[in-house]
Amino acid sequence: MNIWIWTCHVLFFKVAFAAECLSPNVRTVLWQNSDLYRSCWNDRDIAVLYARRLFQLILPTRVPSRMTHLVAHFKMCLEVVRDLATTKETHAMMVRPMADVIGGYLQSFAVPIGNQEYYEGNLTYSTASQMNELLKGIKKILSTDGGKWTQPIRVLPSNEICPYQVIPPTPIENHCGELISSVDLRHKCKSEKELGRVSAKVPLPFLDNSHKPKSIAVPFRTKTLYSLYDKDSSNILIRYYTAASHCYTTHCGAQEGVTPEQHEFDRSFHDWLMKSIVPHLHDGNWYPAFGGVYRILKHMTHEGLAFPDHEDAGQLVIQGRCLHQEVMAKTSWFFVTCIFGFLSCSGSWYA
Repeated sequence: MNIWIWTCHVLFFKVAFAAECLSPNVRTVLWQNSDLYRSCWNDRDIAVLYARRLFQLILPTRVPSRMTHLVAHFKMCLEVVRDLATTKETHAMMVRPMADVIGGYLQSFAVPIGNQEYYEGNLTYSTASQMNELLKGIKKILSTDGGKWTQPIRVLPSNEICPYQVIPPTPIENHCGELISSVDLRHKCKSEKELGRVSAKVPLPFLDNSHKPKSIAVPFRTKTLYSLYDKDSSNILIRYYTAASHCYTTHCGAQEGVTPEQHEFDRSFHDWLMKSIVPHLHDGNWYPAFGGVYRILKHMTHEGLAFPDHEDAGQLVIQGRCLHQEVMAKTSWFFVTCIFGFLSCSGSWYA
């Protein structure tokens, strides 16, 4: 009976006097809701349960500020338990609980935050790719689609997005020639009539499917069709916008500020981004091709064009704040019930 009283005291003080930032509730794919009503737990089940609870402590309690370090941290944790799990049984008791913890956190918090940072131009392709691939690998280990983990949060764009600034073309570096157009935009305008038609000379990109896109066509001379998921398409919208801007600067003459032709193009490109790209930034997929798109949109706000309004986003996170503050109150009862069931099966413990 003393053990039961001690366990209750530990859990009570853990819930009542927990720190301000508690471990985030990522839920689990290792058990079913029906396990709450199991009358008995064997030693192996208890070992997995305790391992899962212990590994929960490796999760950050605040919004991570360096995704590169977070990915390295998770990979190290997985490598350590893999080295220790030398048998099939220990693999089930150690690797699976660790994968469950990391996978739940990646799906719920890290990947949504990392993808948002990538779209804002603040995260490299390498780090974003490692995060998404790590999540896919963990889902494969656990044979799950992640449906029982906490669903991904929605993250608002940062207030500190750096607007994209196109470096003016030089005789050595001018990307205008990379684009296909109906006229040669690499030379100066020859007439007022031609000047008025320039805005229609740089074709806009387009997606292969407006609902579930997989490819994007961009009017580059060397290659026009790109997969949205390949490394080759990384930041392709930035590259396209740079080349188009160089065309207008070269063709219409360098002027201070934005030329009317450039502004007209920006308006058309902005409309396309808002209708075709922005709706997919939070659809559950990661698109390397959309890297830095928020930087372009932020730049266009200086021309009076609207920035995406995400007020309808669901749960949001704020840099430097807790990821979750009520998780212990919601999850401790699961462990209380499991321990109670285990103790009920072992009558000798009450002696």
